[in-house]
Amino acid sequence: MKRRHVEKVGNFFMGLGLVVVISGGGYSILAEVSQFNLPPLYA
Repeated sequence: MKRRHVEKVGNFFMGLGLVVVISGGGYSILAEVSQFNLPPLYA
């Protein structure tokens, strides 16, 4: 694999992980605080 390709793949997975962490944290905060009846998937 070329170095540039490895960097692009790494950046993609790093961004994907960041989105998953932020959305999971936001979902758990919303499920705790809000009045919505969200299923506690990530709690």
